[in-house]
Amino acid sequence: MRSLTDEAKTQQIYNLCHDLKTPLSTIMGMTTLAWDELEDKAKLKDHLSKIESASSYLLSMINDMLDYSKIVNGKMFLRHEEFYLDNMVAFLNQLLVPHVEKKHQRFHIKFTDVYQNRLIGDFIRTNQILTNLLTNSIKYTAVGGSIDLEFIQLPKSHNSLLMEMVVSDTGIGMSEEFMKTMFEPYSTDSGNRDCGRESTGLGLYITKNLVSLMGGEINVVSKPKVGTTIKVRIPFEIPQENKSVNNVKDTSSSRELSEPLASLHAMKNYDFRGKSILIAEDNPDMLEITTTLLKPSGIHILTSKNGLEALEHFRKSEPGAIDMILMDVRMPIMNGQEAAAAIRGLDHPDCKCVPIIALTASDDAEEEKKVRNAGVDEYLKKPVDYLNLCDIMDRYLNKNQVCTDLHHV
Repeated sequence: MRSLTDEAKTQQIYNLCHDLKTPLSTIMGMTTLAWDELEDKAKLKDHLSKIESASSYLLSMINDMLDYSKIVNGKMFLRHEEFYLDNMVAFLNQLLVPHVEKKHQRFHIKFTDVYQNRLIGDFIRTNQILTNLLTNSIKYTAVGGSIDLEFIQLPKSHNSLLMEMVVSDTGIGMSEEFMKTMFEPYSTDSGNRDCGRESTGLGLYITKNLVSLMGGEINVVSKPKVGTTIKVRIPFEIPQENKSVNNVKDTSSSRELSEPLASLHAMKNYDFRGKSILIAEDNPDMLEITTTLLKPSGIHILTSKNGLEALEHFRKSEPGAIDMILMDVRMPIMNGQEAAAAIRGLDHPDCKCVPIIALTASDDAEEEKKVRNAGVDEYLKKPVDYLNLCDIMDRYLNKNQVCTDLHHV
């Protein structure tokens, strides 16, 4: 990346601050309106919906800036894990279908010569690449337009393949001038102002760097008023014991494929009655949000304000009295990492097998490694996806009921 002058850096900071103020202003303004409309449920729901949308957008901007910082400072790391391609497809459908339906667009996923479902690579970052490209397509494609995603697998060796992912749309396209700088940080197409800025200008820069880090390549063909096609090729390993599978099917924008993340109301479908969870959280607002959202599940909730309190609470508990621990990582007196390690080292019948879920706002890979080594079973990022949290809780509390089946570091 080209070095920037102090003036250019100052302008970038100014632009970022300006962009952050837009969703923040929406959140503050809609909150004020919501207070004035407490008796009008329809208006209140409308204000809350707009607050939710602005909050999600603000979070995506912050995540872009954090990723940009990691790339610039050489701290971006990739996971090496086994995953299923059909899980990736399900994730994309869950995330994107509501957006394409709002614009009455057609979203279709196609598979060509796909012979491996189980792969080894970075599931999260691959999803990020596709999400960045597809959300751009949705944004810059008119109502009634089409967005397509095609997966093509090209054999590379007996234990690896190249996966080509092609995102194409019938959108407004990109100008030749913009395409010269489209992968540079903070680059935006001045010819597409009608769609609103609503962007840090970092999405394509991050996408290009992630593809390069994964040993892949990205190519773009675009024509104004016709559309854009972006091809990404990334190598993936194939698990040695893997057998060829052909259970990945063509999908399109169907609610049948994307129901789980439709609404937080779905959390009411979880049943944790007869179970008990200990929540360690020093922020009273976060504690209130978590306890309020988990109450409909029927779970018994115990709380503590720091790691030391959580440790003492668990140490004094009767065997089987606490089925799970939800542990904030950064807390005063004793942090979550220290508390998890101390709990695993107790002379308590459940100390080795009680599931511990760590929650953190940090994006530090070294911290995650240390926390996992301390004995936590799951590591979730804040803001918390509570449906994902409930899925994890369901897996441990209702599907893995035998304590000795759980293994820890």
